Amino acid sequence: MDAEDFRNLVGRLDQKQDENNEIRYSLEKEENFLTILEDVKVLTRANSDDKLLFVIGLKNSSKTVAVTGDGINDIDALEHADVGLSMGSGCSAAK
Repeated sequence: MDAEDFRNLVGRLDQKQDENNEIRYSLEKEENFLTILEDVKVLTRANSDDKLLFVIGLKNSSKTVAVTGDGINDIDALEHADVGLSMGSGCSAAK
């Protein structure tokens, strides 16, 4: 799926603070994410925000998630994933 289509379908990232003052993330249109969950295998032309949306959607669906990234903008997606893989030429913060 193209990242632009994905963004239009799932909306933006929502943040809420729970009773323990921890921030919880969800997708604006989580129900739409659930309808495509099993069909999307690759997200093309994805930027760092798209990666984070995809990771949060998968984690909220109780999936195990691995993500790759190489730049400072990918840090959020790398941190939220179960496995974060930094590319060899990437910035030290992502590594």
